[in-house]
Amino acid sequence: MSLLQQASTIQSLQVIKLKIHNNKTFTPNSTYQIHLTTLLTSLNSTATTDNTRFHKATATGQTDTVYGLYTCEGDARPRACGQCVDSAIRVATSECRWSKEAIVWNNGGACMVRYANYSFFSKMETNPRVVVDSEADIAAKQRGRFGEKVEETLKEVVGEIEGGGGGVRFARKEAFLGVKEAFGVDAEGLLRMESVGECSWDVSDEDCGECLRGVLGDMKGCCVGKEGGAVMYPSCFLRFELDKDGVSPTRKAKGESWIIIIVVSLGVVLVLLSCFALYISRKKKSKSYKAILREYCK
Repeated sequence: MSLLQQASTIQSLQVIKLKIHNNKTFTPNSTYQIHLTTLLTSLNSTATTDNTRFHKATATGQTDTVYGLYTCEGDARPRACGQCVDSAIRVATSECRWSKEAIVWNNGGACMVRYANYSFFSKMETNPRVVVDSEADIAAKQRGRFGEKVEETLKEVVGEIEGGGGGVRFARKEAFLGVKEAFGVDAEGLLRMESVGECSWDVSDEDCGECLRGVLGDMKGCCVGKEGGAVMYPSCFLRFELDKDGVSPTRKAKGESWIIIIVVSLGVVLVLLSCFALYISRKKKSKSYKAILREYCK
């Protein structure tokens, strides 16, 4: 199995991705299954009841110890973290139920659940890797400038994490691009691009920086000409996505500064329409995630 796996192209990064590290399996009703169930129950309980964005645990007896952890984005609200972890655990147990080792990334890295039959705690690991990108391309003649903006913002994310000192493992940055700049069309307005990065909270500062720099290198090769992308290692990830439903400012007559005109009544209508469109979009996309997942569970 390739160490760098290109996922099926998708319209949005809000899709669960899963990668199996090896083909080791266990038998039903074995000691390993009992320990794995205990471990996942403990992780799920901690994620859904405690205000904890990172947690690791073991389930052991005389044989067949199972090691596991979950991590959520550093600014995730407790309820969102718990729901994300619960969803990831359900996927792992249903789609790859007999595997001794699995990693599940939910929503492009919003959370990760991992378990194995060996201790991987506090170790920086760069394999296996999953690459996810958007189906939508940036106009060819605009890719240079857009790619520069993506790379610039991702470097800011990596720099903030590396420069934050001990214990900083997460950063989120926003950048704004003109519609013309992104799509090569003669139109005014700004689009918001969000970039996110995180390291597993148990790796060292040095390992975190090395991991993120590796991800950044992979990101340059796969995703900068797309509207969104994510590269995920077991120990870290980077993600960016262009929000075409974001703010739509108007430009001042002179200079390069921008202003946002807010019309309350129209804004309320637009928010309601956007929420409805997002709900329909997610319902449609959710139908295909299991098929995508099975590609990694063969």
